[in-house]
Amino acid sequence: MKLRSPLRYLASFIFVAVLPFRIIAEDRIPLGDIPLPSPEKRYPVKNDQISIKEAYSKSAQWEGRAVSVDGTVKSIETNTRGQPSIELGIAGDTTIWATWPLANINGMASFLRVGERLRVLGWMRDSFAWSRVTHLDLPRQNPMTLLPICLVKVRNSDTVFDSKYAEYCEAWQKGSMPPNMVIRP
Repeated sequence: MKLRSPLRYLASFIFVAVLPFRIIAEDRIPLGDIPLPSPEKRYPVKNDQISIKEAYSKSAQWEGRAVSVDGTVKSIETNTRGQPSIELGIAGDTTIWATWPLANINGMASFLRVGERLRVLGWMRDSFAWSRVTHLDLPRQNPMTLLPICLVKVRNSDTVFDSKYAEYCEAWQKGSMPPNMVIRP
């Protein structure tokens, strides 16, 4: 009789206390099924002219840092490998160059128009050091260059991104930033 009572107690405990947690865990929503935020909150801008100017004055602290900016295309330069560098006007007289890392620019023509307003996600890189690493002739008017991984047109949310970083671009659309880039000496 004594053995039966503890078994009933254990069975009751499992049914009442543990089973509901199993059901809750099975009902989790996959990340891809989370609804998008409202258009105003998609692709959040985390950096403004003040933080970009700080990056220029403290480039060692900003090397490899993930940033997202909103700016207007002021000019475009294409290097000998066919990679475009986009000069973005952030606000006032602050500009930053965003050099697209790929030579394949299929689908980018509409993003490469002077006057187009873009949101850009990427990592900050020291302009001189980055040109040595990539062996590219980059615009060096500013001490830092933005290595973009995702471009978004503000007027209609069209996007173009480096396919290696699609996961980061999708997360940015939902409000998250990628991790900072690890820079190895």
